[in-house]
Amino acid sequence: MKRAAHRCATVALIRMNFKWLVIAVILVTLCKIALATLTYGTNDASMWESSASIIESRGGQAIYVNLVDVVDPHGRFVYREIFNHPPFMVYFLAGLNKIQKTTGIPVHVSLRLLDAFCDVGTILLTAGILWHLLGVIPVMRMVLVATAPAWVFISGFHCNSDPLMLFLLILAVYCIDVRGWKLAGICCFALAAGIKMVPIILAPALFLYFRTWRDRLLAVAIPAGFFALTALPWLLTSPWALFHRTLGYGSLTGRWGFGYLLPQIPLAGGLAARAFNSQGRNFLLLVLIGASWLLNRGRRPVPLYYQFGLLFLLFFCLTPGFGIQYLAWLTPWIAIFPAAAIAGFTVAGGLYCAVVYTYWCNGLPWFYANSLAAPHYPLVNALGNALGVIAWLSVLVLLAIWWNDYKRVLEKQPAEVTLSRAAAS
Repeated sequence: MKRAAHRCATVALIRMNFKWLVIAVILVTLCKIALATLTYGTNDASMWESSASIIESRGGQAIYVNLVDVVDPHGRFVYREIFNHPPFMVYFLAGLNKIQKTTGIPVHVSLRLLDAFCDVGTILLTAGILWHLLGVIPVMRMVLVATAPAWVFISGFHCNSDPLMLFLLILAVYCIDVRGWKLAGICCFALAAGIKMVPIILAPALFLYFRTWRDRLLAVAIPAGFFALTALPWLLTSPWALFHRTLGYGSLTGRWGFGYLLPQIPLAGGLAARAFNSQGRNFLLLVLIGASWLLNRGRRPVPLYYQFGLLFLLFFCLTPGFGIQYLAWLTPWIAIFPAAAIAGFTVAGGLYCAVVYTYWCNGLPWFYANSLAAPHYPLVNALGNALGVIAWLSVLVLLAIWWNDYKRVLEKQPAEVTLSRAAAS
């Protein structure tokens, strides 16, 4: 009787607390919908619109060979850019073109609406994963994650495919870690890599996570086969251009972390910055592969949710290239950290995004954030850079917490490496 009463009380408490998470998700989703429908977005919105227009008028065959003429909301030429997304996104954009023809909803709006609704799925799946791993859903921390300002701004305003990729990655983890559906999880991972090439940095962890060579072979064959199938028209006609655009692309350097701080060092700073910007990508890949091996070397590997979260933390600490939309990548994976650490990252990241987007929009209200046409305001630039450093430091704090808990659990339970259940208390 006592056990039954305790279980009923626990379920009632969970439902009562979960209500606040549902309310937070609803309010945040409405904010994202408002941003998606009332604003145009950033340069990325122009890039997606211009790429979709080329696919509609000329087809996607030459999109990797030629540069995209990017135009602003008024149809004025802005700049030329490469199309660096995987081939699956060409078909995806063709689908958004059909939505525009049928409903009249522009590509830059429909993409952000999809982002907003995928974020709802990401939050619910993350809650399910934490329930499985911890035995409880840390509702307050989930609310902090769900309402992270940077995530709201990136999904609702920025206009890119990062939230779609995140949803598929979380779905892959849910299928594998929670349901044990390995094949379905690998297929979701392949779809995520079809949205963006970013999951490549997680591929070694996924490969080593599986215990049998059959599963490992599937973890390689399915993403590779999906890429080959979607890329077949370009593999036959312009393979060099395809691989050069998708795999050879590097983000802008000198904007984040060591890439920003090293040039500030007197005398040797410039040389160190050049070395970091040129070789940092290779060093980062080695670190990620080494971490993947470390996390999977025992009989029972660390759950994928923790693994992917750590790999993204390492990426943010060491990456020489950075785009502001990357901040969305980390947000769903930090719900197991102390509330203060989550709040530190979300507040710093949110203020950083708010200042940068306001600067790119040349003030309030936000409508079109054209980073190429933003005026030079030294004080605003200094504020944005300072907030970027603070956001980067908050990532270092999260990494330190992860490693401290990892070591503590290793010492107590060497055969079962997981983060402490105290993270949910």
